[in-house]
Formats: sequence, C-alpha cells, structure tokens
Amino acid sequence: MKTINAIKFLILVVMSGFLLTTSSCKDDPTAEDIFRKKIALAWKSSPTGVQFDGKDVNGVFKDFTITFTEAQTFTTTAGNAPVWAASGKFTIKAASSATGFNLLRDDGLEVIVDKLTDAQLVLKFPYVGKSSRVKSVSGGFVFDLVVK
Repeated sequence: MKTINAIKFLILVVMSGFLLTTSSCKDDPTAEDIFRKKIALAWKSSPTGVQFDGKDVNGVFKDFTITFTEAQTFTTTAGNAPVWAASGKFTIKAASSATGFNLLRDDGLEVIVDKLTDAQLVLKFPYVGKSSRVKSVSGGFVFDLVVK
C-alpha cells in the first residue's frame, strides 16, 4: 500500500513540475511587440500640431489624424499626400532614437519616432518635394500628436 501511495505521489510531483514548466513557456513580448502595441492607436494633432522647419503649418494640416495598427498599416485624414498618404504600410526599424524604434514607410521614408507615451506621439522626418513644382519645398516636418 505504501508503494502505491509513493508511486502516486511521485506521479503527482512529476505532473506538477511538468505543468509548471509548460505554463511558464509563454513567449514574453519583445521590445518591438511592446512598441507596436503602444503606437497602434488613433492620433490627432495636438495644440502644437504640425511644424515645417520650425514654422506652424497647422492650417495646411487642419484636422490631421493618423491611425496605426498592430498589423503595421496606417490611415490618415488631411495628410496632404505625398507628405502622408491616405493609407499605407510601415515596418518597425530599430534605431538610436529616444524610443528605440523608427517607422519605415512603404514609400521608403524613415519617420523618426521622437517621443511615444500613452498620450503623446512626436514624429519627425525630412521632406523634399519630388516634382519640379514643389522641389523648392524641402525641410523637416514635426508632427506633435495626442491620442484621439
């Protein structure tokens, strides 16, 4: 009888150990996963809004919004393509920026994620007009955004 109880106890210990190790095998989220979830919100212009070469250009980007998804797509309103297309895709790129990651848009433009909190997102990127009409328009954009 003692042998049967000892065997049952041993099986119970082995099973408990197995369950504990398999339940702790969940993959911890990577820094990129955490970043992707944090940025995946609807954002709108803050009172500071949009600047181009240090000048207020909020009038040009009136009612600007951008929504990022965890599937690495975005949609915008009042993005004034080609500055921001109405929609597109992006990849997350490791960077030495304050957030540790930047966005690489599907048009090849790298967007610096200068700040990302639960309530604020600051994006920076250079812009050079591509057509002869707007080639003289070049400089740096700063989009200061808040959660919509």
